[in-house]
Amino acid sequence: IPPEISRERGRECLEVILRLWTGEPVTFKGKYHELNEVAIRPIPTQKPHPPIWWPGQSPETLDHIARGGYNWMSASTLATVATIVERRQRLAELLQGYGRSIDDIGIYIHVPTCVANATYDELRQATEPGIRWFRRSAMWYTAGSTPGGGTIYRPGGAEAPFDFASFYDNDSFFGDPETCYRKIEGLWQALRPTDLVLLFQMGQSQEQLFKSMELFAREVMPRVRSLEAL
Repeated sequence: IPPEISRERGRECLEVILRLWTGEPVTFKGKYHELNEVAIRPIPTQKPHPPIWWPGQSPETLDHIARGGYNWMSASTLATVATIVERRQRLAELLQGYGRSIDDIGIYIHVPTCVANATYDELRQATEPGIRWFRRSAMWYTAGSTPGGGTIYRPGGAEAPFDFASFYDNDSFFGDPETCYRKIEGLWQALRPTDLVLLFQMGQSQEQLFKSMELFAREVMPRVRSLEAL
């Protein structure tokens, strides 16, 4: 879908979905979708509807999330944790303007993760394939402006300057169990996510991947469970 219309089309799609979830026949004629007396069965059990999670980084999308009271999705792959924290603050202000609180929505973030009792260079070699993928995919995340003053993302035409150091310094969960826990603790205190997703697959071998997950489960996860009390 061309980025020039993806935001508008996505919002219209959500409007259709919310109306269909009521179970009542829907007649709708929009710019991108058209329905004539369409009803769905079964309908969701949650009332008024299942939770809506919406990804967004731009000011326009953050406002859309706040206006609808939707849960917010973000990622520390193409943005620094500090930038995400700034966006959280902006979202909190927008929510307040709509009579809502940041405490009333879910906050999702996914973070590249590699837990290993290894040297800096060994961690770099293990995660380089995954970082190379992010470096190339970032070509599609160059911000540009629309004629109406909005923001879209177009191919940037060049690889982003991501390397292991930038991921490591940006608080990706790379390192031994103690280092990873301290990074998670710092993110928790700054962002207070309700949903934290760990990207263990960074292109390393299956053996390295399983060892990383097992080490996290054994030495990091029990300590992470105690963070909610902080």
